[in-house]
Amino acid sequence: MEIAEGMEYLHHYCSVQVIHCDLKPSNVLLGDDMTSCIADFGLSSLIFGNSVDSLTSTNALKGSIGYIAPEYGIGGQLTTKGDVYSYGILILELLTKRRPTDDMFIEGMNLQKWVELHFLNRISIVLDNCLLLDVPESDRSMVMECLTQFIEIGLFCTRESPSERPDMIEIVDRLNTIRGTFLGTPKTIQLPVDISPFIDNTRGINMSGPGNRGSSSTSTS
Repeated sequence: MEIAEGMEYLHHYCSVQVIHCDLKPSNVLLGDDMTSCIADFGLSSLIFGNSVDSLTSTNALKGSIGYIAPEYGIGGQLTTKGDVYSYGILILELLTKRRPTDDMFIEGMNLQKWVELHFLNRISIVLDNCLLLDVPESDRSMVMECLTQFIEIGLFCTRESPSERPDMIEIVDRLNTIRGTFLGTPKTIQLPVDISPFIDNTRGINMSGPGNRGSSSTSTS
């Protein structure tokens, strides 16, 4: 939930809009209180009106294989919907314990197509078995319904066309609805009002080599 809230802030509530460009599980860190944080802004881009200011010194294709939105592969413009796609892949990976680069995905099959293939009638095939360990039989139906709704979000976010994907405001609203239904009253969060300290810190990152990436992170709680 914290990752969605953090991306919602970066996309919609910052004084400068931020596109992360490399959202994936290895760029999500856990704080001391187990709060999820978005990390590694080495490939990020800032949106100033209609112009894009990259924080990197390269104009090469941004992102990691398996998490890059398909439109980027054909020269599509950087948009927040690219991050939405990556977020959807992240959700599906967490729920299935399958990386989008798994060797099983060949001949046009990918993670989201595989999940969608089994979604309606055989969802238990794609779910990570660990998610249902120690779940009492009386709660199993409720837990399965909750996981099903999470998978729906993942599939919605990874639609081929950017225009068919939700934005992060819609995703957070949906997640809050799920939390309110299954876990009780949604929590409220306090977000910083200004991102300028982040921008200043990020511009100071040494981009000379891959070993220097990941030296900056921002909390999403």
